[in-house]
Amino acid sequence: MILLRPDYLIFELGDGELLPLPAEMVTIEMIDSTDCVDQEMIRNITAAILHYFRVELGKQSVSLSEFAQELEKAIAHCSDQPKPSRQRRIREADINDLFGESEERMELDVYRRLRQEMRELLDGQPDELRFSGLRHCVKQVLRAKRWGRRCQNLNDQIVAYLHDCLRAHASSNCSLVVRS
Repeated sequence: MILLRPDYLIFELGDGELLPLPAEMVTIEMIDSTDCVDQEMIRNITAAILHYFRVELGKQSVSLSEFAQELEKAIAHCSDQPKPSRQRRIREADINDLFGESEERMELDVYRRLRQEMRELLDGQPDELRFSGLRHCVKQVLRAKRWGRRCQNLNDQIVAYLHDCLRAHASSNCSLVVRS
């Protein structure tokens, strides 16, 4: 079995051919130029669909029609959302800033510091929390030079942990964005 990059899926073409492609490229090809969707929205939709197939359904390969159906649903959902009438309160944190330059990163310490940071960020009751720097942090914790299966597993565990912390500590509707 081929070890795919995290942003790739194996697409089953109509003639039965299997082709590994970046999900974002397929998304861009499928979206009509008349759709009112900006580049950032495309990236977010693609990441959500990729997560759905790879993590929630455990699939590495999908047919183009399956992917297109999920893409259509996601775009319809995004365009149906009412536009907020007030400025969204967004709080951001870089995971790498939680540690000193020379500080060694231990896996358990990462979880403790993330929970502490989440509590502090949630004090202002934001609408959205954004965490960045996850990829670098994961590689530091595992002392990995290249991104591999262990890195992806720890990455997924940390994202799930952040979601659990948000559910446990958020008093209002707050969304979470985690970037590499």
